[in-house]
Amino acid sequence: MRGHISITHTTACQNGIQQALGSKSARTGNLLMAAFGRLIAAYKHHQSRRAILRLNDSQLRDIGLERSFDGSICERN
Repeated sequence: MRGHISITHTTACQNGIQQALGSKSARTGNLLMAAFGRLIAAYKHHQSRRAILRLNDSQLRDIGLERSFDGSICERN
């Protein structure tokens, strides 16, 4: 699948980094891993939003959403 990133590999790498480095380096590693985690979360949010925006009105109704007049997607009442 195009654009797929493995989170499992990242977690295993983080554990190895923390064991191999000292406390200051481990904190730096934690900061980098947190930044990487936020980047992954933002990318997943972007992918989900793009997928929803590609759905037609009938498909949106099937999952309980509707397109508003300005083109944004909102939950059906």
